[in-house]
Amino acid sequence: MGGSSIALANGLMSSRNLGGVIYAVDTWGGSPEHEDFDFIRDDAMYGMFLRNIREASADLLIRPVRAPSVEGAKRFLDNSLDILFVDGNHSYECCLEDLEAWYSKVKPGGTILGHDYYADTKNGVYRAAQEFAAKNALAVQEPEGLRFFILKKPQ
Repeated sequence: MGGSSIALANGLMSSRNLGGVIYAVDTWGGSPEHEDFDFIRDDAMYGMFLRNIREASADLLIRPVRAPSVEGAKRFLDNSLDILFVDGNHSYECCLEDLEAWYSKVKPGGTILGHDYYADTKNGVYRAAQEFAAKNALAVQEPEGLRFFILKKPQ
């Protein structure tokens, strides 16, 4: 729990950008594929996240926002984020909803990264990213060998 947030925090620390802040927006209630795990049923996921970021010495850079993604987006001002990393529900509908809810929050020239992206029309993340990019005249970048997409918001 918190691996992506910790990796981003490590990037800030290694670049000496200690003024940067990472907002981790999540319910910490798991996704449908996690429902059989004890730590989900016992609501221990959030505590695990907090412990992991503390043990990684990243807790000063990471601010948890406990909310569903679309609801969490309402707490941020438009054009306030340099980078958005999307790694939520992987269904087409939810991923598209996340991209639509958060796009206005990214500054012009900012970057949107998405996880669990691979070229398969059955992959909800892939379909949502492709459709969202086409609708907004954005080019989808696909780093080779990684399961990410990158979108750059125009200036």
